[in-house]
Amino acid sequence: MHVLFNTSWMIVCVAFRAMVMLGALITIAHLDAKHTPPLAAVYGITLCVFVVYHFVASLMALGIDIGSKWAVIGRRVVGPQAWDESPYCQRWQIYLNLCQIVRQLGPKSQDYGLLSFIQGSIYLVWYFRLMGAKIGDAVCLYPTGPDGAMMTEPELVEIGDGSCIDKSSLICHINTRGEFQLNQLLVGAGAVMRDRSRLLSGALMEDHATLLEHCLILGGDTVEEDTFWQGWPAEQVEDPMETEKENDVEPVVVGARRRTASGYQVLDPEGGFPMMGVGIGTGMKRDRSYSDFSLISLSSPRRKNSFNRTAAGFSRHRVRRAQSVDSRGALNQRSRSLLSIPM
Repeated sequence: MHVLFNTSWMIVCVAFRAMVMLGALITIAHLDAKHTPPLAAVYGITLCVFVVYHFVASLMALGIDIGSKWAVIGRRVVGPQAWDESPYCQRWQIYLNLCQIVRQLGPKSQDYGLLSFIQGSIYLVWYFRLMGAKIGDAVCLYPTGPDGAMMTEPELVEIGDGSCIDKSSLICHINTRGEFQLNQLLVGAGAVMRDRSRLLSGALMEDHATLLEHCLILGGDTVEEDTFWQGWPAEQVEDPMETEKENDVEPVVVGARRRTASGYQVLDPEGGFPMMGVGIGTGMKRDRSYSDFSLISLSSPRRKNSFNRTAAGFSRHRVRRAQSVDSRGALNQRSRSLLSIPM
């Protein structure tokens, strides 16, 4: 029975997607059968009609998605949902098949379909509020997409004002050795979840807490207020902005040089005008006025050491080049003096 229902519904979803374009073409064909407009006008009218039809079909698909969620699943409750005792898992699978109509109207490369068109906007917040989520004001959801799937149990998620959920995971269910259970997820006001961060079922983020990239908070853990966490599993770390300020080093101009007839002449650092083009080596910028480079040190101590080694190498190269030029100049002068001897 389930296989027959799933197959039939997928056929309906594919036909629903195809009817958008077919409807636009049929409408254009019946606008004026006697007079054929220019080809450019036909393309323009077809595009406009397709956009209108796709917008209407998208609203219908979202309505079917939201309505089927409340009709089939209802409001989820916290607690165990055993596979052999509760019908929740079967009803969830039926709903996942029904929401395919939303995925069919979106890009094929995205698993969340139409929702990829509104990610990061207020419309996605409205959608999850209609699905039962408690979301505050000025919240940004998935501006670069989710990490896997978007909220699978929205009514168990609570997000405070001013929070930002980037490419992260908010999953309220956990399946441990066949024991399926639902728990709440709480994200405080002003909290931030960065790229590839995950908040497992039952975890809590307090106000203004931050999960850095590639971070995992285990179920039952609490991310304290005004703290930064990173790791897999996560551990509390120092504020990365404060650490960067402590390691910051003021840039220092090492020097610039100019090609002359007798070799290279080192210029006053204040006289150079370094341009934005990148030169060879670490921390080097091209100077349009001169034929070589102006060197600057970098903020990181590690990069500074690498830069100093590179600068020393360039200094040795300058000396060898100048000696070579001077020796060639002396040889040419001696040759000219020999040629000027009277016979």
